[in-house]
Amino acid sequence: MKTPKQKAKELIRKFALLHRGENESDWIDKDITFDYLDQECALIAVDEMQLIMDSLWKIQGTNEGQKSSYLEEVKKEIGKI
Repeated sequence: MKTPKQKAKELIRKFALLHRGENESDWIDKDITFDYLDQECALIAVDEMQLIMDSLWKIQGTNEGQKSSYLEEVKKEIGKI
């Protein structure tokens, strides 16, 4: 299993690849607009994962309000990048 920091970087990179292209050497260094969009997309993805987990917990009859501490850590790491 990846650490929260590794997962955060992986998610951000996946979104960056979508709109910047696969050749990272062509990416503009420190493009604040793209960096912001990559982070926001990654946060949305984590939020969606949490919603799915909440639904699964509800179906199983467990505490539906609980959050994955792993995903919460991923969100914190996304904010640090």
